[in-house]
Amino acid sequence: MPDELSLSELLRRCGEPGRGEWIEALVKRLQPLVAGVVSRTLRRYGVLQAELVKDLSQDAFLKLLGPKFNLKERARGRSESEIVGLISVTVVNLVLDEVRKSRPCISIEAYHEVPQESNADVQVLVNEVDAILKRLLVPPTVERDYRIFWLYHRNRMTAREISLLPGIHLTVKGVESVICRLTADLKQALIGSKGISSKGAF
Repeated sequence: MPDELSLSELLRRCGEPGRGEWIEALVKRLQPLVAGVVSRTLRRYGVLQAELVKDLSQDAFLKLLGPKFNLKERARGRSESEIVGLISVTVVNLVLDEVRKSRPCISIEAYHEVPQESNADVQVLVNEVDAILKRLLVPPTVERDYRIFWLYHRNRMTAREISLLPGIHLTVKGVESVICRLTADLKQALIGSKGISSKGAF
């Protein structure tokens, strides 16, 4: 059954005779991931439209499954999480290419950074949260936990999506635990140190 196969195995089957069934199963498996990445990237730049999400999701699949990109070959030898990461980055690039047509100043690096807020007070608080977060983090998971926190709170990725990214090496529950712990610690630090509210920061 297609639902019981791993992503890498599904990709392998897509290269076999009678592959139509396997391609359909692959698209069904990846649809939530692709649509979610498209939606969040568009929302971030204020151009979220249902029709555009649909069109770009279709474009993403045409690229991913096309002979030029050749996802099957690119995924060879990669882990499940690495394949998901490859797909996510590819979709982000495709969406940003579309957004750049009307906003050419946007760079690909912007997606991975903490976004700048139009509200100056909120941005000051975000900066303070970032500074406190760096003080709270402890080795050997500093880089991973920092990444998890901002991917969840600022890039609006789900715990499941984060758990599938390369370098995370945590289950969904593990990611949720990191998020809950850091969020609680940060709120306590913010309120305890200055008596301010963390509302609006994350």
